[in-house]
Amino acid sequence: MSMYVDMLGNDDLVSLKQVYDQTCQTLGLGADADAIVRREEVAEAIISLAKEGELDPTAIHEYVVRLMKGGF
Repeated sequence: MSMYVDMLGNDDLVSLKQVYDQTCQTLGLGADADAIVRREEVAEAIISLAKEGELDPTAIHEYVVRLMKGGF
């Protein structure tokens, strides 16, 4: 993953971090132990989308929220 992260610009990384935070908030995922696995799943989904070239924050957020709620 680090090789891919090196290819992203700082603005992209900041944007992906914001999408991660927003998505976790939308899903009600706190920092408690029960949410750790789901937070990791959110991060993995966001990274997967970014690797496929999707960097639109709105599209990523909507997709991951639907995915995590079982919409796919």
